[in-house]
Amino acid sequence: LRGISGDAKFTSLEIDSFEETSSSIQEVWFSGSAIKLFFIDCTFSNINLYWEALLDLNSVEVFFEGTSFSDVNFGTVEPLFVLQDSDLFSLNSSTFSNTKKIFYGLDVASFEMYDTTITTSTSEDSLFEITYSDSIIIDGSTFSLSESEDLGVLTNSVFLIKYPNENIAISDTQIDGAYTLNGAIHTEFKTGIVDVSISSCTFNENEGYGGHSGALTFENIDGHQIIISESTFESNVATQVNFAGGYGGAFYAQNSSSAEGYMITFDSCTFNQNFATAYGGAIYTNEIMPAYEGNNIFFNNTVSDGSIVNHYGSKAVKLGVISSDDLVQSKDNPNPSTEVPSVLEYSDAGTGVQLSGHHVFALLDFYGQVVLDDSE
Repeated sequence: LRGISGDAKFTSLEIDSFEETSSSIQEVWFSGSAIKLFFIDCTFSNINLYWEALLDLNSVEVFFEGTSFSDVNFGTVEPLFVLQDSDLFSLNSSTFSNTKKIFYGLDVASFEMYDTTITTSTSEDSLFEITYSDSIIIDGSTFSLSESEDLGVLTNSVFLIKYPNENIAISDTQIDGAYTLNGAIHTEFKTGIVDVSISSCTFNENEGYGGHSGALTFENIDGHQIIISESTFESNVATQVNFAGGYGGAFYAQNSSSAEGYMITFDSCTFNQNFATAYGGAIYTNEIMPAYEGNNIFFNNTVSDGSIVNHYGSKAVKLGVISSDDLVQSKDNPNPSTEVPSVLEYSDAGTGVQLSGHHVFALLDFYGQVVLDDSE
């Protein structure tokens, strides 16, 4: 379809067992403005495309609802959908199974995904690449990608979000088994102030192989606000390959300079059995101090030597007196309080000072948190 100047709606369209065998262009292409394209309850299956994307769109709004894609394969150059200079791309209650790269968007004002399921999809690139978007919403969606490593395909990331302009909101979403270079969700910031909210999400058994975190990676966070709340990170891995990567099993963040104004907040999150080859079994933040609110739980997050190190910064840097022994993690107390302990300073007391009363001593890290050992 070319040069359409109005809206188009496809309902209950079924395309099955289609193979492009020549260089003829198989695309949907729209020009003009305020064009809307709807796919409702459609099915695309057993499709092989070698030359072009299934949809290559400009200046449009695209809606998919109740639509399924299975066994859709295409060339390595183009993803399934290409959108540029457009207002909206929306996926609602749709499914993808055994596909390659799904979406590339450049200057798409809003990207929305609701109640969408993606299984056994692999790509040597990112499944979704979104560049210069004002708003990104991902809600109620599930990614079951455990087959990707078995298939030997190292994906750059599930979501590569480059230079977002305003807001990213990810909620009630689960990503399992992603085998990536830079984490399941990899965000690169540039200018402005972007608010990032990740709430009630689960990241399980994702691996960052030779890049950064297995689950979440944020680069150049200067001035941006990242709040992660009521989310669970379990058995995520950051693997170092040829001395590259291996930082932050579940979370990695770095800023490009010493600029102030950034903030990372973890509120009532759980980090359990995450692993990093180099530093930060759970979190690596490149000397950035996150804020911890609510009841965050860190348990058995380790690095390659087996020591329990929740995040980079958990290297013991001082000996302090804590106010209560319930802050120490143990078999009998696997979920210790995450409040910063009250530390009594005795640095000016001189050698041989005597302390009256009963005190519990602990090794403390850069953040004032109790460290279980000093091996890292």
